[in-house]
Amino acid sequence: MNFSTTSFRLMAVIAIAFVTSTANADLLTNGSFETGDLSGWSLGPAEQSVGAPGVGAQSGAFAARLNAPADGVPEMRQFAAATAGQEFNFSGFMLTEATLPGGATFGLLKMVFRDGAGFTGNDLQVTSASIGTIVGPSFPGVESVQLNSTTAINTWLFGEIQAVAPVGTQSVGFLLLDVDFGNGANHPMWFDNFQAHAVPEPTSVIALGVMGLTLVVRRRRNS
Repeated sequence: MNFSTTSFRLMAVIAIAFVTSTANADLLTNGSFETGDLSGWSLGPAEQSVGAPGVGAQSGAFAARLNAPADGVPEMRQFAAATAGQEFNFSGFMLTEATLPGGATFGLLKMVFRDGAGFTGNDLQVTSASIGTIVGPSFPGVESVQLNSTTAINTWLFGEIQAVAPVGTQSVGFLLLDVDFGNGANHPMWFDNFQAHAVPEPTSVIALGVMGLTLVVRRRRNS
């Protein structure tokens, strides 16, 4: 059976789109909190809950609320398997309903890479990030923009990180943090609509797309 150039190109686009969407599968469970709880997330000290600020969730009905009644760092995190050289993207929204004090009070997203699975092992120093700020060595990882004293209240702030896993990586962690120290604490922060995915390499997408196209052609010829 002969195929026109247009049909061939169309099948190539479909095959590559399928491969790309598969590679971009969300690595987070309950990233939008629309289950009405914090299922899927591991919780740190202090307070975490689900609800909505006065202006409403960023979308849907629910968002996550982090608060430190005393000095501390309420956090939520999830881990996924990773290998050195893989690139990951992590993004979502943050909000404060009251002006935050200056100094060590801020909210952010953070991505860390570990030489063990999940909570095991050590955080590794990141050397490559196209979006976000690389930090370390005391607290290795990559951080997003901050929700801080200069942020407009009742306005959802978008944060994003994109970084490459360093040598020795076995897992990647996606963290939501409310850092609150030295001011009496108790400055609630809201977080909503988070996604995380592996970023496919362009050469891999093309190669897999060609493989997918070949399978489509073979199936069409055999039908």
